[in-house]
Amino acid sequence: MIVLNAFWLINSGFFTEATGAIKDFAVGTKQLFFLTNFFSVENFIAVTNSIFLLKLASFDLTIISLISVALAGFLYLIYTNQKLKKQLSDKKNFITDASEKIIELQKKSEVAHKTKRRFLANISHEIRTPLNGILGLINELKRDSLTDSQYTLVSEVEMLSNNLTSLLGDIIDYTNLESGKLILDEINFHLFNELDSELNYYRKTCNDKGLDFSSTFDKNLPHFFVGDPNRLRQIIFNLLNNALKFTDKGNILLLVDLISETEENVAIKFSVKDTGKGLSASDRSIIGKVFIQTDNENTREYGGTGLGLTMATHLAKIMGGKLDFESVEGEGSNFWFTVVLKKGFEPKHLSENQYNKILLVEDNLINQKVSLFSLSNQGFEVDLAENGAVAVEKFRQNAYDLILMDIQMPVMDGITASTLIRKMEAERNTKKPVRIVAITANAIREDHEQCLAAGINGYISKPFNLDKFSLVINQLNGNH
Repeated sequence: MIVLNAFWLINSGFFTEATGAIKDFAVGTKQLFFLTNFFSVENFIAVTNSIFLLKLASFDLTIISLISVALAGFLYLIYTNQKLKKQLSDKKNFITDASEKIIELQKKSEVAHKTKRRFLANISHEIRTPLNGILGLINELKRDSLTDSQYTLVSEVEMLSNNLTSLLGDIIDYTNLESGKLILDEINFHLFNELDSELNYYRKTCNDKGLDFSSTFDKNLPHFFVGDPNRLRQIIFNLLNNALKFTDKGNILLLVDLISETEENVAIKFSVKDTGKGLSASDRSIIGKVFIQTDNENTREYGGTGLGLTMATHLAKIMGGKLDFESVEGEGSNFWFTVVLKKGFEPKHLSENQYNKILLVEDNLINQKVSLFSLSNQGFEVDLAENGAVAVEKFRQNAYDLILMDIQMPVMDGITASTLIRKMEAERNTKKPVRIVAITANAIREDHEQCLAAGINGYISKPFNLDKFSLVINQLNGNH
């Protein structure tokens, strides 16, 4: 190393004598040799000796200087190239590490979303199960001989229960929308019948508040449609609730108009007009924002979650339409939305169906009583299983036309039970498999995919009632 440095200092002095300005650069260049590891020590000694011999041979100092500078520049380029490669490698490693962290965070986020959806689905099931019993008892009570005042009170209890169901639906649906997991039902329904009892409630509530309420349906509208009646009601009643909250005098009007009609689809416009307080410019700018309300103080006069219009806007879009409004402060508002629905069909009476012997699989005692009572009154022969394991055993020993299968149950859930029943049919080489209809409170994509994979033919969303049952039976009969 000492000999090497001596060679370098001699040549360094020579370079300085030759050019008068490259000593510092040349000394720096010596370091470049070692930093780059491009030349071996032997090559380095050979190069410096060559330059030294050139001096002894009395070569033109200008040429020697040019050679020295060129060599130094060449070595500098080598060093710069190696340095850039090192920087590039470091950045690639940084990007790789960052990408791995992003992927890890995405996985954690997906797990968190999935956990939240499952938690809310479980909460939904636990709340909807007693609601199903309440609404079932109300339906049976309304079939009894009631006085006008009793019927009115029962109808109001029904409406409040439906409001609770709708609020629960808003929360569940918003979570599903966040993750793109929202599924719309495809159910045949009678539009006016779906809205009738609730419209009567709003009519009475408006009357109690000193308001006029009216609803007008386009006479050219078909009666039956295929779509999601629960989500459609959700939008309409969110708009009606807002109109009722913010209107102190005057009237509220629901208009249902036919926009266009094809061989398969119908476009409909729903408008809710009121003579309420209207919206200021600042209020209009926050309409549709999640959890934000025009009356957003702790002492606010009006209730609500601030989620209704957000959900209504998204649901209208998913149904092939949109939601918009016109409003004048101090004069009132007109909130309207459009949807595109498939044309439906008029269902046959339940007595004309081909599913007479039914296995009801339900673990809740109240729901068992309500469903047994409702189905038996319609002339069905009903057998009961309190969980999936009992259902599988009863199916092993008996023949059924239809199985109504609850999904979440103790001992064995409905998905597992349905899978085992389909396996049993395959082993028996059954030519006409039993129809299985899920009764579920869950509205997330994973549950519906599991139902299809288990061989379930259709589902009824909770709360269960005979109207929904009738429509599903008609769909199973091949009318849709």
